[in-house]
Amino acid sequence: MTALKKPLFKAALATAIAVLSAFILIYAIVKTDRFKQWARAEIAARTGYDVSVSSFTLLPPFRLSARDVTVSKFSKTLLQSDHLIVTINPLDFLSRTIHRIRLQNPVLQLDIEKWMSQPAAAPGALAVRHLNVENATVVLTTVPDNRVEFRGIRINAQNLNAGEPGRLSLRAEVPALAGSADVTVQQTETEVTAAVRLQQHRRGRVFDKVSADRPAGSLHADLQLRRDETGILEITGAGRSEAFTLAGGEVSGAFDVALRRGAASPQADVSLDVRLTDFPRPLDRFPIAIPEGATTLRLEGLYGFERHTLEVKAVRVASPLGNAEGNGRIVLQPELRFSSFRGSIRNVPVEHLKPFFPGPLRNWNYHGTIAADVEVDGPWSSAALRGVTRASGLGISAEGVSIADLRLNGPWEWTDGSLRSQQLLLQAKRVAVETNGSTQLSAAELRFEGDVETGRGGLAATGRLQLTGGRFALPGANKIGESFAAAGRIAAAFDMT
Repeated sequence: MTALKKPLFKAALATAIAVLSAFILIYAIVKTDRFKQWARAEIAARTGYDVSVSSFTLLPPFRLSARDVTVSKFSKTLLQSDHLIVTINPLDFLSRTIHRIRLQNPVLQLDIEKWMSQPAAAPGALAVRHLNVENATVVLTTVPDNRVEFRGIRINAQNLNAGEPGRLSLRAEVPALAGSADVTVQQTETEVTAAVRLQQHRRGRVFDKVSADRPAGSLHADLQLRRDETGILEITGAGRSEAFTLAGGEVSGAFDVALRRGAASPQADVSLDVRLTDFPRPLDRFPIAIPEGATTLRLEGLYGFERHTLEVKAVRVASPLGNAEGNGRIVLQPELRFSSFRGSIRNVPVEHLKPFFPGPLRNWNYHGTIAADVEVDGPWSSAALRGVTRASGLGISAEGVSIADLRLNGPWEWTDGSLRSQQLLLQAKRVAVETNGSTQLSAAELRFEGDVETGRGGLAATGRLQLTGGRFALPGANKIGESFAAAGRIAAAFDMT
């Protein structure tokens, strides 16, 4: 037995020395510039891609590490990564499969049109059993000069192109949307289809029962990209969201989107249908009190790729906040900007516009709706609004003040937090004012024509004031003024803070 152990030990030792020697030899070869040149030439010959790296390192047991990796084709960079690790399993050689590829901080440039123009992958191509990507940035080019970036993505995918041509399935963490997405992409000779299922992570304290019982937000979307024999590209999609958190508010509803672009055309027809079960909150730009209820939006337009502009042919919105329709130009890059965007608004409850009113007027109660024709110009963060407002039959009530029928008509302009109106007409009927000392003033009609400006906590008014059918009484007196009238010009300023 002892005699048998000795040869076995020698054989094991010799094998270990041979493996170690081979590893050291391969390690030394991998570190040479000649190996980098050979690997670059082999990859280019087999795939058509040019791959450059700053250094290779062999890691035990079967891992090849590459630093500062750049993949390009026709002098256009497709992928950059700080670190790439390829793990090879000898048992996978016969199936032409790489066991694992790991990428750190990659930037992927993905051009949808060029991807569609390439044939689907053939069966038997090199497959990847596991793909792990950390902190990825994906730059998606849907059409020329129109790019969208997604940052901080983590991807874990299995069996890429393994016996199923033109199909990709992966799971990705999407920090920007606080969730994880399951993505399946299928490519044929004529179209690319994608299914996205994004589940947001539940938020809340660990022992908060309300947060624990609350369902996490979700988004489901299905997309199709087709190109016909004439070169026309069509992108269609449909989806649905449930309690999906976006821009600080929860969105639930469904949507349909379509884009149609002619061959080499600098423009594309765009249509969008959105049906929300509740109005999204909040509106960061305007502090509007938004009532609950369903909202629908329909948009038709023309998108220009060179200047990133959307020519809105028609947009229609129906919501609890009112109904609106409009048209004009919206510039999407480098910042959201409106250019001569005109619209009309109808059936807007005045009660929900109180955040725009000067200080004390926000505490009053309002009944009725208004309508306006509006024009918007400038960037979203500081857009200038101007238009004409019309209303009739408004009711106003507050402590000691009541107006049964208020009518208004006049142009206005909103700029830098200030509201100005020139040639404003206010006509109030059945006006009553009562002070704490029981001083009473009432009028059958109160009419004002002039200019009004609000801003910096104040209100200024200049114009002509006319009162008819007036009554006036002081404490302890039954009647002092009975059916009197007054008229004249006024110039007044009020501190509304």
